[in-house]
Amino acid sequence: MRAYVKCLRMAVAGLVLLGVTAEVRAQAAPDEWNVTVAPYLMAAGMNGTAGVGRLESDVDMSASDIFSNLQFGFMGYFEAMKGKWGVGADIIWMALGTSTEKPVSANVDVNQGGFTFLALRRLSPAVDLRAGFTINTIQPTIKFKTLNRERSGDATWVDPMVGLKLHTPDTGGRWRFALIADVGGFGVGAKIDLNVMPTGLLRITDRAGLAFGYRWIYLNYEKDETDDTRRLLYDVTSSGPFVGFVFKF
Repeated sequence: MRAYVKCLRMAVAGLVLLGVTAEVRAQAAPDEWNVTVAPYLMAAGMNGTAGVGRLESDVDMSASDIFSNLQFGFMGYFEAMKGKWGVGADIIWMALGTSTEKPVSANVDVNQGGFTFLALRRLSPAVDLRAGFTINTIQPTIKFKTLNRERSGDATWVDPMVGLKLHTPDTGGRWRFALIADVGGFGVGAKIDLNVMPTGLLRITDRAGLAFGYRWIYLNYEKDETDDTRRLLYDVTSSGPFVGFVFKF
């Protein structure tokens, strides 16, 4: 996680600089609803530990193996802003799968979903405050090859969430850049729930564009940790590139 924090600090500094040096004469958006709809496809890898009951397995898949070994997920974002206030929704569903040889040989398959609902407040032309909650669900299945055993579980819970969106002001140019960084959980549901997403946007028309970037989702959740038969552990970073379209209305 230290590498993630270092990268996040560098990205934040760069985006703040871009926002400060952007064209200051740009006019503010009119006081009307501005709606954004953005469907994405994401290729996700995993790294961490998953466990069901007493059995645990390491999960380790490098970024270079993403496209050849892991399944695709779907990501969709909705946002409606009026003046300095707005609402947003972020939907993620990923079907992930990998194999590991430590501590025992196993296949690990995980369905992971996150449904985030947000209130948005524009603090400046380059900074938005985000606050809300995420409904998380995980459905891990671990098949232990040498033990000839299979364990599965599922859990759904709600995490409070707060974060920032740093972005270059919209001055009508073809390129824009943004960084979303959220933190949640706080022990209410998960111990910690992190979301970091740097994004580039290429404007194709006034109403449509192409978005691309990379996303990290770190989730540390443990259910029934004192019950060896019902315990569910999910301490995993899911990450990968994404690409999609952005439509504005």
